[in-house]
Amino acid sequence: MKKNKKHRFSLVELICLIIIVGLIVIMSIFTVLKTLEKNHRDTKLSQEELLINACERYIAKNQDIAPKVIGDSINVELSTLKNMNYLSENKYDFIKTACFKNSYVRVYKLNQNEYSYLPYLHCDNKPYVEKLPSPEINILFIDSKEENNNSLIFNNINESRIYIDMIGGEDSFGREIELYTYEIVIYMRTKTNSNLVEKYSSGIIDANRNYTSTIDKKIMSYFNAKDATEIKVVVRAINVLGGVSEVASFAQSKINNNGN
Repeated sequence: MKKNKKHRFSLVELICLIIIVGLIVIMSIFTVLKTLEKNHRDTKLSQEELLINACERYIAKNQDIAPKVIGDSINVELSTLKNMNYLSENKYDFIKTACFKNSYVRVYKLNQNEYSYLPYLHCDNKPYVEKLPSPEINILFIDSKEENNNSLIFNNINESRIYIDMIGGEDSFGREIELYTYEIVIYMRTKTNSNLVEKYSSGIIDANRNYTSTIDKKIMSYFNAKDATEIKVVVRAINVLGGVSEVASFAQSKINNNGN
């Protein structure tokens, strides 16, 4: 009778086994980390909602301390919300005691009857700089039918366009912030007047609480620019949290380069 030979792992089999086990361990760690990250994010979101709700109730009962002028803001400290019993004992235990020293909720007067709220949780002694999410503004000068052609020289002022793209911004969680208002002002320089002269002002325009807003119009639809040697566009946008951005961009007309 032949004796059964014991199977021994070859070096290649051992290496493959180690690789497989290692991959399983890495995937497990990655899954755990993603779960922890999600739980941490969800906890922070619930914290923000709690603080905003507490501050809303505080402002509703204390209108005398609320911002009076549209565009103004005040900071309501967490210690105030705690001491005035707007943060109940069984709900704020997720916040470290140290958080109450420097943390607050920014209250911004959006319009005559509405405020927006932005919590700032600061729980350590490191230097702290308030970062207010602001809109993003892109201005393109288009000298052809190609949407991505950002030309700084207009060859045909009659067909040239100004393309403006605005985004309300994002908060610390990556959530979209709505645009509130924007304003467009356009200036022109000519051969006979070297000063930039304001030729168009849109006034303040309601962005209808959209996250994005796009304007794509011919320059000549704003004003008669046939004598322009240079065009300057200034766009100012405000989001619902009171974040403000202002961007200016210049382009020249071909008349400035060939003497025609």
